[in-house]
Amino acid sequence: MSDLAALIRTLEAHLPAFRREMADADWAAFAGLLTEAASPLEQAAADPRKRLEAFSVLERAFGRFEVTRRYLPAPGGALVEPSPPPPAEGAVSGLPEGPVGQKEPDLAELLRRAAELCRDPDGAAAASTQQGEER
Repeated sequence: MSDLAALIRTLEAHLPAFRREMADADWAAFAGLLTEAASPLEQAAADPRKRLEAFSVLERAFGRFEVTRRYLPAPGGALVEPSPPPPAEGAVSGLPEGPVGQKEPDLAELLRRAAELCRDPDGAAAASTQQGEER
C-alpha cells in the first residue's frame, strides 16, 4: 500500500478522534487544510501523475499538528517521484505498448472517497461520531 493510501485510510478511520483531541483553533486549521486537499485528491483519482501532489497536500496537513503528526508514514516510504516520460520518438524497449492498469485498482475509489471527506471534514467527523454512538 502506498503512503497516500495509508494517509487516506488513517483519515477515514481517525477523523472523529482527531476532532475530539484537537483544540478548536487547531481543528479549524486542520479542516481548512483538508478542504484545500479535496481538489488535488479528485485530480489524483482521474490522473495517477497527480498522486504525489495529493500526498504532499495531505502530508502537510498531518505534519502541522501534534495530534496527527504521529500518523505520518515513516520516511522512505513507498511513494517516489515519478520517472521522466520516455522519449516521444520510437519505442522504448521494456515498456508496454498499450495502456497500463492501476497497480491498486481500488486506489482511484479511495481517492474519490477522500476528496468527498475533505470537502466537509466537520460533517464527516460528526457523521462518523454519530454512527459510532448508534452502534
